[in-house]
Amino acid sequence: MTTDHERLATFAEVEHGLEGVLMGLLADPARWILVLRVEGSLNKYAQFLLYEDGERLVAEAVSNVNLDPVEQWDLDEEIALLGLGWDPPTLPKSPNFRRIDEAPADVREVAQMALATLRDVFTVKDGDALRIKLFRSPLSPKWEQACRPEPSCSRSGNATSPVADGPLSGTSETSVADSGCTGRTTRQRA
Repeated sequence: MTTDHERLATFAEVEHGLEGVLMGLLADPARWILVLRVEGSLNKYAQFLLYEDGERLVAEAVSNVNLDPVEQWDLDEEIALLGLGWDPPTLPKSPNFRRIDEAPADVREVAQMALATLRDVFTVKDGDALRIKLFRSPLSPKWEQACRPEPSCSRSGNATSPVADGPLSGTSETSVADSGCTGRTTRQRA
Protein backbone atom coordinates (compact mmCIF):
# COMPACT_ATOMS: atom_id res chain seq x y z
CA MET A 1 0.00 0.00 0.00
CA THR A 2 1.46 3.36 -0.98
CA THR A 3 1.03 6.59 0.91
CA ASP A 4 -1.29 8.90 -1.00
CA HIS A 5 -0.49 11.90 1.17
CA GLU A 6 2.08 12.52 3.89
CA ARG A 7 3.14 15.67 5.70
CA LEU A 8 3.94 17.19 9.06
CA ALA A 9 1.36 19.40 10.73
CA THR A 10 1.15 21.06 14.10
CA PHE A 11 -1.39 19.80 16.58
CA ALA A 12 -3.18 23.15 16.26
CA GLU A 13 -3.59 22.53 12.49
CA VAL A 14 -4.87 19.01 13.08
CA GLU A 15 -7.24 20.25 15.76
CA HIS A 16 -8.63 22.82 13.32
CA GLY A 17 -9.10 20.43 10.39
CA LEU A 18 -9.58 16.85 11.60
CA GLU A 19 -13.38 16.80 11.70
CA GLY A 20 -13.70 18.20 8.17
CA VAL A 21 -11.13 15.78 6.78
CA LEU A 22 -12.88 12.81 8.38
CA MET A 23 -16.21 13.97 6.94
CA GLY A 24 -14.68 14.33 3.48
CA LEU A 25 -13.10 10.89 3.60
CA LEU A 26 -16.35 9.29 4.76
CA ALA A 27 -18.19 10.86 1.83
CA ASP A 28 -15.70 9.45 -0.66
CA PRO A 29 -16.43 6.30 -2.70
CA ALA A 30 -13.08 4.76 -1.66
CA ARG A 31 -11.93 3.30 1.67
CA TRP A 32 -9.33 5.46 3.45
CA ILE A 33 -6.81 5.03 6.25
CA LEU A 34 -5.63 8.16 8.08
CA VAL A 35 -2.76 7.91 10.59
CA LEU A 36 -1.71 10.70 12.98
CA ARG A 37 1.67 9.81 14.52
CA VAL A 38 3.33 11.99 17.14
CA GLU A 39 6.58 13.14 15.55
CA GLY A 40 9.58 12.28 17.71
CA SER A 41 7.79 9.46 19.51
CA LEU A 42 8.69 5.86 18.91
CA ASN A 43 5.15 4.87 17.94
CA LYS A 44 2.39 7.01 19.51
CA TYR A 45 -0.47 7.26 17.03
CA ALA A 46 -4.18 7.51 16.47
CA GLN A 47 -5.60 6.13 13.24
CA PHE A 48 -8.87 5.99 11.37
CA LEU A 49 -10.32 3.54 8.87
CA LEU A 50 -13.06 5.27 6.91
CA TYR A 51 -15.26 2.96 4.89
CA GLU A 52 -16.56 3.91 1.50
CA ASP A 53 -19.66 6.05 1.31
CA GLY A 54 -19.77 6.58 5.09
CA GLU A 55 -20.64 2.95 5.85
CA ARG A 56 -18.42 2.78 8.96
CA LEU A 57 -15.77 4.74 10.85
CA VAL A 58 -13.20 2.87 12.93
CA ALA A 59 -10.91 4.96 15.15
CA GLU A 60 -7.97 3.56 17.10
CA ALA A 61 -5.49 4.81 19.68
CA VAL A 62 -2.29 2.86 20.14
CA SER A 63 -2.10 0.45 23.08
CA ASN A 64 0.87 -1.02 24.93
CA VAL A 65 0.90 -3.94 22.47
CA ASN A 66 2.25 -1.56 19.81
CA LEU A 67 4.19 0.86 22.01
CA ASP A 68 7.90 0.71 22.71
CA PRO A 69 8.59 -0.25 26.35
CA VAL A 70 9.82 3.28 27.15
CA GLU A 71 6.48 4.75 25.97
CA GLN A 72 4.10 2.20 27.53
CA TRP A 73 0.92 3.58 29.06
CA ASP A 74 0.67 3.34 32.82
CA LEU A 75 -2.59 2.30 34.49
CA ASP A 76 -3.78 5.92 34.90
CA GLU A 77 -3.24 6.61 31.18
CA GLU A 78 -5.10 3.45 30.18
CA ILE A 79 -7.98 4.44 32.48
CA ALA A 80 -7.93 7.92 30.88
CA LEU A 81 -8.25 6.34 27.40
CA LEU A 82 -11.25 4.33 28.56
CA GLY A 83 -12.71 7.46 30.16
CA LEU A 84 -12.47 9.30 26.84
CA GLY A 85 -14.70 6.66 25.25
CA TRP A 86 -12.27 4.16 23.73
CA ASP A 87 -13.12 0.47 23.92
CA PRO A 88 -10.29 -1.60 25.41
CA PRO A 89 -8.04 -3.76 23.21
CA THR A 90 -9.29 -7.29 22.57
CA LEU A 91 -6.36 -9.51 21.72
CA PRO A 92 -5.51 -10.89 19.29
CA LYS A 93 -8.13 -9.41 16.94
CA SER A 94 -7.90 -5.76 17.99
CA PRO A 95 -4.64 -4.85 19.74
CA ASN A 96 -5.43 -1.12 20.04
CA PHE A 97 -8.00 0.93 21.89
CA ARG A 98 -10.81 1.50 19.39
CA ARG A 99 -14.22 2.85 18.64
CA ILE A 100 -16.46 1.68 15.80
CA ASP A 101 -19.28 3.88 14.49
CA GLU A 102 -21.70 2.47 11.95
CA ALA A 103 -23.47 4.85 9.58
CA PRO A 104 -24.26 7.53 10.37
CA ALA A 105 -20.98 8.00 12.21
CA ASP A 106 -20.77 10.70 14.85
CA VAL A 107 -17.76 12.34 13.22
CA ARG A 108 -17.67 15.32 15.56
CA GLU A 109 -17.60 13.10 18.65
CA VAL A 110 -14.93 10.79 17.17
CA ALA A 111 -12.75 13.75 16.16
CA GLN A 112 -13.11 15.34 19.60
CA MET A 113 -12.25 12.03 21.29
CA ALA A 114 -9.13 11.60 19.15
CA LEU A 115 -8.04 15.21 19.75
CA ALA A 116 -8.57 14.86 23.51
CA THR A 117 -6.51 11.66 23.39
CA LEU A 118 -3.65 13.41 21.60
CA ARG A 119 -3.79 16.39 23.96
CA ASP A 120 -4.54 14.76 27.31
CA VAL A 121 -3.01 11.29 27.11
CA PHE A 122 -0.31 11.65 24.45
CA THR A 123 0.44 15.15 25.95
CA VAL A 124 0.71 16.82 22.53
CA LYS A 125 0.79 20.64 22.62
CA ASP A 126 -0.43 23.12 19.97
CA GLY A 127 2.98 23.59 18.32
CA ASP A 128 4.00 19.90 18.47
CA ALA A 129 4.32 18.09 15.15
CA LEU A 130 2.21 15.18 13.99
CA ARG A 131 3.07 13.14 10.91
CA ILE A 132 -0.08 12.68 8.85
CA LYS A 133 -0.26 9.70 6.51
CA LEU A 134 -3.21 9.03 4.24
CA PHE A 135 -3.69 5.79 2.32
CA ARG A 136 -6.39 4.68 -0.07
CA SER A 137 -7.15 1.07 0.78
CA PRO A 138 -7.30 -1.44 -2.08
CA LEU A 139 -9.63 -3.56 0.08
CA SER A 140 -12.64 -1.44 -0.80
CA PRO A 141 -15.30 -3.35 -2.77
CA LYS A 142 -15.76 -0.15 -4.76
CA TRP A 143 -12.02 0.21 -5.48
CA GLU A 144 -12.36 -0.27 -9.23
CA GLN A 145 -15.31 2.10 -9.41
CA ALA A 146 -13.49 4.73 -7.36
CA CYS A 147 -10.41 4.42 -9.57
CA ARG A 148 -12.25 4.62 -12.87
CA PRO A 149 -11.08 7.83 -14.54
CA GLU A 150 -13.57 10.51 -15.40
CA PRO A 151 -13.81 11.34 -19.12
CA SER A 152 -11.71 14.49 -18.68
CA CYS A 153 -8.95 12.63 -16.81
CA SER A 154 -6.06 10.74 -18.31
CA ARG A 155 -5.09 7.31 -16.96
CA SER A 156 -1.60 8.59 -16.16
CA GLY A 157 -2.86 11.67 -14.31
CA ASN A 158 -2.80 12.41 -10.63
CA ALA A 159 -5.72 12.38 -8.24
CA THR A 160 -6.29 15.03 -5.63
CA SER A 161 -6.58 13.71 -2.12
CA PRO A 162 -9.46 14.73 0.16
CA VAL A 163 -6.96 16.49 2.43
CA ALA A 164 -5.58 18.56 -0.43
CA ASP A 165 -7.60 21.60 0.60
CA GLY A 166 -7.46 22.83 4.13
CA PRO A 167 -5.43 22.93 7.28
CA LEU A 168 -4.08 19.39 7.01
CA SER A 169 -2.79 19.84 3.48
CA GLY A 170 0.13 22.21 3.86
CA THR A 171 -0.54 23.53 0.37
CA SER A 172 -3.59 24.67 -1.53
CA GLU A 173 -3.42 21.61 -3.82
CA THR A 174 -1.61 18.31 -3.40
CA SER A 175 -1.11 15.71 -6.12
CA VAL A 176 -1.50 12.06 -5.30
CA ALA A 177 0.45 9.54 -7.37
CA ASP A 178 -1.50 6.32 -7.00
CA SER A 179 -0.83 3.84 -9.81
CA GLY A 180 -3.10 5.58 -12.30
CA CYS A 181 -6.19 6.02 -10.16
CA THR A 182 -7.55 9.43 -11.12
CA GLY A 183 -10.39 11.75 -10.25
CA ARG A 184 -13.48 11.20 -8.11
CA THR A 185 -11.68 11.61 -4.80
CA THR A 186 -11.86 15.35 -4.18
CA ARG A 187 -14.50 16.32 -1.65
CA GLN A 188 -15.53 19.70 -0.30
CA ARG A 189 -14.98 20.07 3.39
CA ALA A 190 -18.09 20.70 5.46
